[in-house]
Amino acid sequence: VLLLLMMSVVPAARGDVIISELCDPRLNYLTDRYLEIWNSGPASVDLTGWQLVAVGNGSDIFTWNLSGSIAPGQALVAGDATLVVPFTVHFPAEAWSTSNATWNGNVNDGAKLKNGSGTVIDSL
Repeated sequence: VLLLLMMSVVPAARGDVIISELCDPRLNYLTDRYLEIWNSGPASVDLTGWQLVAVGNGSDIFTWNLSGSIAPGQALVAGDATLVVPFTVHFPAEAWSTSNATWNGNVNDGAKLKNGSGTVIDSL
């Protein structure tokens, strides 16, 4: 019974939040590129201290420091603060467009998601 009680109060698994999309559009690519995370789990996850890192040519090129929470089934977007084609960016960073020249869909480009302890929990 104690084990069942402990299992019911354990916070949501951090592995439920994943990188769900990397977008490199054909037009306006420097400003309108974005990364998306999604909570596939049954509970909200606190993103305090989490980081989403863009990887270009095998090197970390940009980091968003995440905050707030992500609800079950919710997707959140990290990208530039100033866009050509308007869309919602939950984690805006103006410097993204000046840092992403090597994030162009080639081999060794992608992203990694780190939890509040700095552990990589997902990578593409």
